Amino acid sequence: MNILFKIAWRNVWRNPRRSWVLISAIALGVFTFLGALGYMGALTGSMINSAIELQGGHLQLASKGYFENPDPYNRMDDMASLESLLNEVPELAYSPTVTFAGMVTSSEQASGVMIHGIDPPSYEAILPLSERMTEGTTLDEEAKGAEILISSTLADQLNVLPGEKIVLMANDVENELAQAAFRVSGLFKTSSGEFDKTNLFISLPQARDMIGYADEEISVMALRLVRNAELDPVQASLSSKINTENVELLSWKERNPFMVMMLDVQDFGIYILIGLLFTAIVFTIINSFLMVIFERIHEFGILMANGTRPFQIRVMLYVEALFIALIGIAVGSIFAFLLLNYWIQNGLDLSAFSDSLSAMGVDTVIYPSLDWGQVRSGFIMIFAMVLLSVLYPAFKASRFEPVDAINYV
Repeated sequence: MNILFKIAWRNVWRNPRRSWVLISAIALGVFTFLGALGYMGALTGSMINSAIELQGGHLQLASKGYFENPDPYNRMDDMASLESLLNEVPELAYSPTVTFAGMVTSSEQASGVMIHGIDPPSYEAILPLSERMTEGTTLDEEAKGAEILISSTLADQLNVLPGEKIVLMANDVENELAQAAFRVSGLFKTSSGEFDKTNLFISLPQARDMIGYADEEISVMALRLVRNAELDPVQASLSSKINTENVELLSWKERNPFMVMMLDVQDFGIYILIGLLFTAIVFTIINSFLMVIFERIHEFGILMANGTRPFQIRVMLYVEALFIALIGIAVGSIFAFLLLNYWIQNGLDLSAFSDSLSAMGVDTVIYPSLDWGQVRSGFIMIFAMVLLSVLYPAFKASRFEPVDAINYV
């Protein structure tokens, strides 16, 4: 068997030009595959991170029925026991919020919005608004002033600047119209244009006063983990401890099933990409190996006449294909990882497509990431396709009659 490997290695380099054509084709396919995988990983990561930040963390605790009907009537009031439970989970950040629909008006315009009453220090762990400020300052840490934080998009729509006043109106828990004036403390901008158009932030006490909540009452407890991989075990652990008759716990996946479906389709699309990339390469390999076989018919005849079995002929050709595939994958991977490492260090600037990316909730600068499970599956598929492409040529080479092959001209 060692002799077959040595012969196969030498056969690869008997015609270096043809071998390098095949190696280059495989390397180009691998380079494209890894580059596309890294790019899609960056988009996916940015979309998931935006969904987690902008939609209230990895997990949300709310009263039963709130997620189906986010009405001010649906609220929680047992804050002390809830916080005691959450403090038992390591590396878990949480922030109480009061969220309700309303309308914001300026002297010139009005717009429907979602009003979020937040505790600024703890909410930084859910959505770091201080990092997204474009003008002015974030909400006061003491959360006492009648200040409001709006997006630069909404500010343009209302035609207001930091320091100016706007009015919020909403129905309170008694279904009475409540309104209050707020001074714009600052403007922010997130990765999602749609979020910026319809969401604003006030302090938690101001939100409670406006909607008619008691001091301990909240709409939602937003939870954020350090790593998304911990989502399922943490959710299972908390679900076993909370009273599910009064409170429900939903993950960002359950609150956003459309995005989950998009991610599943994207994962499936990776394998379609591999198939499309390597279909053309497979035909190139088949054509090249058929040429190799007809050039070496005399050689195969001599080998079989000296006792080489048909199975060993097939193994030799498979080993040749394996060597070419390994070199092609190595070359393609080296160039792909060099490019991806540069993008990881410096980021890939897509600001030219900011409008389209904003609609998907993707940052204008993204950082590629690889799912090693997908990389492994991709390489397995590449090996399988390369070896399957040699199946017919290898079978044909092993079917020659020794006498006819030796006398072949």
